[in-house]
Amino acid sequence: MFMWGLFPFIPAIILLTISFFVVFTAKKTDSKALKTFGMTIAILLWVLAGLLLIISIYFGITGRCSGVGWKFPYMHPWQYHQAR
Repeated sequence: MFMWGLFPFIPAIILLTISFFVVFTAKKTDSKALKTFGMTIAILLWVLAGLLLIISIYFGITGRCSGVGWKFPYMHPWQYHQAR
C-alpha cells in the first residue's frame, strides 16, 4: 500500500522533466513569440504537476485511495456490501 502513495510522483517527475527541456529550448530560441509560447507551456506543465501532487496528497490523507468506497456494486454486490 505504501508504493501506491509514491505512484503519483512518477508522472509529476516526468512533467517536470519535460518542462525543463521546454524552458531550455525556449531560452535558446531567438523568436520572441516562441519564447513566450515555450514559457507558457512550461508554466502549464508546472501547474499540472503541482495539481497532481496536491490531489494525490489529498487522497492519501483522506484515505480515499484505499478502494473501500470505490467499488462498483453492479459487478459483485456481495463483495461490495462486505467491504462496508
